[in-house]
Amino acid sequence: MQRPNDNVRQAILLAAKRLFLAQGASKTTMRAIAQEAQVAVGNIYTYFPNKDAILKEVLAPALQAINNLFALHNGKRYVSIEIYTDPARIAKMRNMLFHLVSRYRLELRLLFFGTAGTAFENYRVTLMAQQAQLSHEYMNLVKARYPKMHVEVSSFFIQLMCGLWLTVITELIAHEELSEAQLQQTLDEYTRYGLGGWRALLLPDSMQSDKILPE
Repeated sequence: MQRPNDNVRQAILLAAKRLFLAQGASKTTMRAIAQEAQVAVGNIYTYFPNKDAILKEVLAPALQAINNLFALHNGKRYVSIEIYTDPARIAKMRNMLFHLVSRYRLELRLLFFGTAGTAFENYRVTLMAQQAQLSHEYMNLVKARYPKMHVEVSSFFIQLMCGLWLTVITELIAHEELSEAQLQQTLDEYTRYGLGGWRALLLPDSMQSDKILPE
């Protein structure tokens, strides 16, 4: 039996990533990965039991970035009404979203559009369920800290908002023509809208405290 070699393993991963990103996982065979990595097909199974295992490792950094984003935004550090007004916190939320979309744009495109027939085929549904669960847990934390706040939001509305978040992300990664400046602008607008609605998006800061819209 051939002994594992880290260099060979890395070569397999890099070859698989090139093929996955170029043509999607469903159109990439183990034989094609072996040819790209310049190893025997049987040699791949020394390192990975199947194609899904390779795909999981290729996507691991992007998946971890998503989990980190969820953990931060739904964690105790963000259980504060200041997240709606503190420029530093708002900027941090926007920058984390931008990092996710900009740094892992190709991997996310693969994840959402190129994993048919693999274990990640229904990842969008899984992600929505994960986000909805975290949102409910976050609401409970808010209620515990601010007992007078209204947090009895319907489960279906939370599901709609999770769907909106995923739609924003998938649309951004689907449009290859968008520049980083356009990504930044869109995510800035989405963040401000998400925290304050149309009022926060359309009114200048000097008017945010006004009780009525200007004539």
